[in-house]
Amino acid sequence: MKAKCIFCGAPADLLCDSHLGWERMRGQMEKEAPNLVGIRHECVPMRYRLVHTCDAPLCRACAVSGGTVHAHLRSGTSIHESIDYCPGHGFGTMRRELTGLEAEAIRAEWRARARRQRETSVMAEGQPDMFGGEA
Repeated sequence: MKAKCIFCGAPADLLCDSHLGWERMRGQMEKEAPNLVGIRHECVPMRYRLVHTCDAPLCRACAVSGGTVHAHLRSGTSIHESIDYCPGHGFGTMRRELTGLEAEAIRAEWRARARRQRETSVMAEGQPDMFGGEA
């Protein structure tokens, strides 16, 4: 079964890329750099961070485009990946350290809120007004 957009219920082919926060990759840090295990969260190198994103399913009509990443490979091929957000989400924050369970709770609350809003009221454009203003 294909995922449905959390805002309008149409078939979704995108996921929200908004950052919720990050989590330390403790097992990898202990093996590769045991001296870093006890450091403050703002000092953890990016290679030891697991980034949690919203990952809400979106259709192209509801998604807010954040641009496209283009990568040209040595083999002559290229990769194009779109960056998309839920209406009302921005890039998010990388300053917040959280666990995988906290990230899943945030995702579940966001999806439940979108589902409730979709069932009760829909804006003229067909998107729910989750933030009290324009999407």
